[in-house]
Order: sequence, then C-alpha cells, then structure tokens
Amino acid sequence: MNIYLDWTVTVLWWICYPVAVIVYYLAITLSALASFLWRPLAFLLQPVVYLGRAIVAVLTIPIHLLVKLEPLYNYLGIAALIGIIGGLGLAYVYKTTHRLLRLDDRDARKPHRDAKQHRQIKARQKAAFDQPIMSPSYLSPSDSIHSRASKGRSRNLLSTAIMEEVDSDY
Repeated sequence: MNIYLDWTVTVLWWICYPVAVIVYYLAITLSALASFLWRPLAFLLQPVVYLGRAIVAVLTIPIHLLVKLEPLYNYLGIAALIGIIGGLGLAYVYKTTHRLLRLDDRDARKPHRDAKQHRQIKARQKAAFDQPIMSPSYLSPSDSIHSRASKGRSRNLLSTAIMEEVDSDY
C-alpha cells in the first residue's frame, strides 16, 4: 500500500473522530432539549392539530366519494364508448344504404326563389290577411247589453267588480 495514503487516512481519523463524537453528543443533547420544549408546545397546539385534521377529513370527502364511485364511472364510460361506436356504425350503414338505394333525389328539392318572387308572395299573403273575415254590412249597429251598461262610464279594471271565491268547509 502507498505510504502517503496510509498517513493521510491516519491523520484524517485523528482529526475527524473527535469532531464526529462531539457532533454526536451535541445532537443527543439538542434532541433531548427539543423534546423537553416540544412536549408542552404540542400539548398547547393539540386543539389546532385536531381542528386541522377535521378540516382535512372534510376536504377529502369528495376524493373518497370518487374512489367509491369508480366502478360506476368505468361502467358509464364504457357504455358511452359503446354508444358512440354503435351510433357512428348505424349512421354509416344508414348513409351507405341511402346512397346505394339512390334515395337522395336531388331533383325533388324545391326550386329557390329570388327576391322578386319572395316579395310578391309576401304581398299576396299580407293582402289576404288584411281583408276582414266578415263584411261590415253583416255587423249590427244595434246596442248590446254590454254597450248599454258601459255608456255612462268607462270599463277599466278599477270599475269592474272582482268576484271572490268562497271556500266552504262542507
């Protein structure tokens, strides 16, 4: 073995061993002191810790619910995939059958109207709507019971009687 390496290891041992022993006993002393200080502090903070655990338990309820409902999610997810694939398959079969049987007759579509034809049709519809259903000669100018009762006053909401329903117990 190399003599220089041997001397180096020996010197490091004599320097590092006492430092390691001092650090070890210092750590034990600090740990005991921290434990001595920590126990009363932990006793005083116990309600805060208990409240924190309760809040965390309440906040994790949705996660636990999701874990319990995982089989349902899997079932519904697979059902949705099967439905989508089945729907796409049916649409493809329908479209192919429709095309093969030549059911998409392009000649049967309504011809498009231009603006002039559209205005003419609308004018005819408006003229038909504006004509009265009954002619004015058939309407009687005689007074009705309603018109005789309301000659002296106007018939509005304040002048009408509001009839109340009577609740009977028998």
